[in-house]
Amino acid sequence: MNPYHATVKSPKLRRLGQRVSSLVVLLQKSPYIQILLPEAKLFSSIATADAVKMTIATVAGLGVFDSVSGASEIIQISPVNGSNMVPATTGENLSFNFQAVSIGGETLKSFTVTGTLPPGLTLTPGVQGKKFGSITGMPTQAGSYPDVQIHGWGKANGTGRTVRGTFTFAVAQGTPLPAGIVTQPSAITIDIGDTTELVVVADGTAPFTYQWYQGPAGNTSSPVGTNSSAFTTPALSTTTNYWVNVANAQNPSGADSNAATVTVFDPEQGPTIINQHPASIRINSGETTSLSATSYGAAPITYQWYQGPSGVVTTPVGTNSSSFTTPVLSASTQYWVKATNADNPNGANSNAATVTVFDSQIDSPLEEAGELVRNPVSFSVTNAGKYAGFLRSSSGEMLGYFKSVKVGKTGKFSAKVYWGSVVYAVKGTLDEQGAYSGVITPRSGSAATVELQLVSTLGGGYEITGSVTVGNETADVVAVRSGATPQQAGLYTLLIIADEGDSNAPQGQGYGLMKVSTKGSAKIKGLLGDGSKWTAKCSLTPNGKMPLYYTKSVILSGLVRFRDVEEVSDCDAALMWRRAGSAVTLSRNLIGSRFRYTGGRLLSGLSDTTTNVEMQTGAGDSAEQWHLAWSTTNKLTYAGPEKIKMKPSTKSGQIKGKIPTGGINWKVEGVVFQKQNLAAGLMTAKGASAQSLLIVPAEE
Repeated sequence: MNPYHATVKSPKLRRLGQRVSSLVVLLQKSPYIQILLPEAKLFSSIATADAVKMTIATVAGLGVFDSVSGASEIIQISPVNGSNMVPATTGENLSFNFQAVSIGGETLKSFTVTGTLPPGLTLTPGVQGKKFGSITGMPTQAGSYPDVQIHGWGKANGTGRTVRGTFTFAVAQGTPLPAGIVTQPSAITIDIGDTTELVVVADGTAPFTYQWYQGPAGNTSSPVGTNSSAFTTPALSTTTNYWVNVANAQNPSGADSNAATVTVFDPEQGPTIINQHPASIRINSGETTSLSATSYGAAPITYQWYQGPSGVVTTPVGTNSSSFTTPVLSASTQYWVKATNADNPNGANSNAATVTVFDSQIDSPLEEAGELVRNPVSFSVTNAGKYAGFLRSSSGEMLGYFKSVKVGKTGKFSAKVYWGSVVYAVKGTLDEQGAYSGVITPRSGSAATVELQLVSTLGGGYEITGSVTVGNETADVVAVRSGATPQQAGLYTLLIIADEGDSNAPQGQGYGLMKVSTKGSAKIKGLLGDGSKWTAKCSLTPNGKMPLYYTKSVILSGLVRFRDVEEVSDCDAALMWRRAGSAVTLSRNLIGSRFRYTGGRLLSGLSDTTTNVEMQTGAGDSAEQWHLAWSTTNKLTYAGPEKIKMKPSTKSGQIKGKIPTGGINWKVEGVVFQKQNLAAGLMTAKGASAQSLLIVPAEE
């Protein structure tokens, strides 16, 4: 309950509240309160004036508080709450804490300081609690430091809307402290002929006097440098020591630093060492790469490369050279090199370089399913039902399709034959041998000779085979009876695999989402490899066959066979793909995987490391590799500067997102393909050719 809220029951007080309703009180986070009175005449009422006084007293008692939107100021919290004067003392730690009043309700993202801060004080980076900051340190020089402005910003890096406060730092002289050394000059190794800089950090009461020396600590026979906390050596040819004495009024004899040893290394002398290790690299499966290393030491230097972890010498490879070219690799492999000379006969071992092989290949069944044995059968009532199929040339090209084929219990049937732009309506009766022959004349176009035969397959299904001849061209008929078995029903994700070897063909991985009912009907929707949409309605047979055809912007057709190919697919097909009006026909492999979500990540075996999947976009020389994290909530994140957004659906397996790269904001679509434990699809953008996308688990 709000302790400052209460219902006004007195009519007199209620009227008083109505009279002061136009009074606007602007409350700021500052030691004062501003009162804006648009109606000054209100104070003609003594009661009203008393109410205002009561309001001021109440608000003032609340101390530091958030202002209403629009006020803007930075105030001191400590060491002196509300004051613009910040007291400090040399030699004593100061923690100056301040608070930024809200700017329009925004959260602050950064602070900056203008003006001169007392030496020894620094602004603490970042913003605490959305509006708090601090300046800390130990002042080293007494004096007054006015007009120090602190700015709070609505955006990072000192940009956006701002709020500010102005302060004066009054630094009193503390107890003088003798000079001492906080940070010793550091030892360093340089190449022969190089110079380097040595630095010391002193504490105590300024000012300080610095004197550098060459030699062991305490040896003052060789003074060098100037009165400075930093000293730059001359060009050195031998290893040399340097140290510094720091003095002030309270410690006139000074404090001596440790000696910093500047080791001078001659890369052409002494035992060999590895100077530059071979670097790890990523390549595509089937490629080679070159590794190289550099070493120091007296010549001659002998090199021997090895395959495996560093130090394992069971598999020597390559020649006596500082570089090595790998063979063609299909799996990730490690290599390292040993460098040896007369002063180091045991040799210096490099780190192992890992050649990570990215397998950009999506597997297809190695062999197409063989044609099922078909036997002509006589017609019977058991043959009745609905059939569907397509017309295929001897070379496998789809010329048309059968549709709405209905066979009655008496053998009478009807069907529509689509050949190019001509539709043939076929009606007839299958004879006792299950055969039909006839000539169909359409309203426009050439007549078609139709020869049909009812057949049975070893899988227990029925089909209608035969031929349709129009002019000098003949097409084979393949029509199957619908009626899937329950085990074929469910959700599937489909991939239409791109051909990277054909640069003139669409390079995206086409995909589809398919739902198969228990009655054998299938609905498919997705994108083809060029980014165009496609849909299809198909029928399955009990023996696992499904004619597929789509004839809008493109002609896509083939016979999908439902079969379990271990770690490859649950269904597959050889598709013919041709854009409407084009004479060019592309052959593509279609593979399908059952989709099931049982919790956790959609890809199995992913580690909980920062990056657990690898993504490749594009193909060939233009391919890019990315390291991403696939979370347990099935969200993909990227730690790099590109703002990649991708989210797989646990309901359908579909992936959607965006990848900004190369100056193009790509739209991503694809599917999770659980049978091969990967995800694939394509990237599309206006004015750009579609590109492939593949995501696989990262190697440990």
